[in-house]
Amino acid sequence: MPKSNFQHRSGQTYVSALNVYPVKSGAAIALPSAEIDALGFAHDRRFMVVTQENGQFVSGREHGKLVRLVSDLSQIEQRNVLLSAPGLALQTAHAAVDAERKQVTVWGQEISAAICQNSHGTLNQALSDWLGEAVQLVYFDTLSERQLDPRYAQIGQQTAFSDGFPILLTNEASLAQLNAWRANPEAPALPMSRFRSNLVISGASEAFAEDGWKAIAINGVRFELVKPCVRCVFTTVDAETGERDPTQEPLQVLKARRRSEKGVLFGVNLIAAGQGRIELGQTVELLD
Repeated sequence: MPKSNFQHRSGQTYVSALNVYPVKSGAAIALPSAEIDALGFAHDRRFMVVTQENGQFVSGREHGKLVRLVSDLSQIEQRNVLLSAPGLALQTAHAAVDAERKQVTVWGQEISAAICQNSHGTLNQALSDWLGEAVQLVYFDTLSERQLDPRYAQIGQQTAFSDGFPILLTNEASLAQLNAWRANPEAPALPMSRFRSNLVISGASEAFAEDGWKAIAINGVRFELVKPCVRCVFTTVDAETGERDPTQEPLQVLKARRRSEKGVLFGVNLIAAGQGRIELGQTVELLD
């Protein structure tokens, strides 16, 4: 895990992990610092696998092996991402400025996206063979638009290919409480990777304290906490293996302890009210 030289004071809430997922449902990249741009964390969920037939997004809910799709962003400024996974030969995916476009769908929202390819024109066939379904990789570029839900955001605020909101925050204290609630004390603790968060905090006063927060600031960047995150079967997929947890955890304990009218809850969705850079170890300031 990346380390930071930033020294936080005892008793303060601070940033303990920063993650981006360049390909929706793909493997996390743990970062020492993250740039916050108009769409959330820079490079987060800007690529997505979709069905070739109708552009419907494909996720780890159906194809757990997607969580093992690793992205190398060393060439991202050229709109390239290097992809690798067990059983998939290294692929260089490129989103050309004049790429063919495709209407894709994420949870009912239609988005115009650029179709990625490699120099041999074999990228999407390789991904299709790997997943066992005819798919294409697409990219959210400057011609793409996706308005956030106006019930929670202002007109003009957008996200890329995230499920619904640009940033997900989770709390280490909440995870510790969830693991304490589990029926089998001998079972290995569930890791935070199950929850695919961008921003993980430590040092909070109590478990699920984040449920009642309205806004925070980190290094001068303000974040609005707009909505608790409703969790689904994707949380049962092991990030290391891509396999479903046979105990159906953490959904079973969340159903018993964290059920709401909308579903079971863990973590909070955020919208950045500004841009800037945040780092590991920096203090999380509670604003409202």
